[in-house]
Amino acid sequence: TSFNGSEFFIWYKDKKKRWDKTYALYRKSLTNNTTDNSLIPQRNRVVQTLGYYNISYPLDVFTSIRASATMRFDKIAPLSTDSVSLHSRTINEQRVGARLEYVFDNTIARGLNLYNGIRAKLFGEYYRQIDKKETDFFVIGFDARGYKKIHRDFIWANRLAGSTSFGNKKLIYYMGGVDNWFTPRFDNTTNIATDQNYAYQTLATSMRGFYQNVRNGNSFVVFNSELRFP
Repeated sequence: TSFNGSEFFIWYKDKKKRWDKTYALYRKSLTNNTTDNSLIPQRNRVVQTLGYYNISYPLDVFTSIRASATMRFDKIAPLSTDSVSLHSRTINEQRVGARLEYVFDNTIARGLNLYNGIRAKLFGEYYRQIDKKETDFFVIGFDARGYKKIHRDFIWANRLAGSTSFGNKKLIYYMGGVDNWFTPRFDNTTNIATDQNYAYQTLATSMRGFYQNVRNGNSFVVFNSELRFP
């Protein structure tokens, strides 16, 4: 969305044997503005580096078990714009995470975003900050989608999904909007609880006709039913 940084992503998949393996490396650097307790704007150089490893074992043609591990490094370096920022220290944070999934998918693609069949997954995640205590963070959830052919490429699509987080840190879900929204809008009139110790955030879609953050919280369940055609 701007030209004040850089971003790259490298992804490699190994499918030579029954164990499917994925390796990924992501790096992003940018300059942003923050405000300290004295309400003085501060410009920072932020560098994020993420390593990712995933293995997948197919139980049969449609079912698989997947596990992944991540390691993330964040570096926040204040830019020296005055005598105060000149002596500000650089912040370095390291986080690790793991994810386990059970996946069923017998869908057949019939076109862009058009499928026949069922796909579903159960998942659990764990994250923590290495250099700090009491930063454990757990997530569990599910996502099930069914696609029924009505006539030719006229598809009836249904989705039921839900998730929750717990631990020393929590995840806030912003409900509303749709995936890959070209011009997303955020509802700033919905308040966010200040006593939940939120450390991460994500979107809970799809809710057509509503802005992002029409509802928010630590847990969510959403059901969608819609007709699709080319």
